[in-house]
Amino acid sequence: MSVTVVSRNPPGGRCTLYARYAEALSSHYGLTVDIHCPGEQPSDGPPPPSLVIRGQHVVPSDGVIVAPEDIIVVLAQSGLSERLDECRAELEGILDAFIAEMS
Repeated sequence: MSVTVVSRNPPGGRCTLYARYAEALSSHYGLTVDIHCPGEQPSDGPPPPSLVIRGQHVVPSDGVIVAPEDIIVVLAQSGLSERLDECRAELEGILDAFIAEMS
């Protein structure tokens, strides 16, 4: 099972954030991380930047950036419901650090 980051090349802000999310998910759930750089707008699959967990595209609830809560919803739907609070806390820390870096 994997978590895929659909990234621009070179990766920008959200691509980097999503890669950090993917690494955290890998450590929590043993998922393989795949970084996919499709080049121009892909004809199939989600456009960059995107995060895909076990084949399920994580859709940002605000329409712009994937938040930890968006990831938690997909994890629960895909059967990875153990240790969600611990995972959420780590993802929120990643997002907070990312926002601080961008400020």
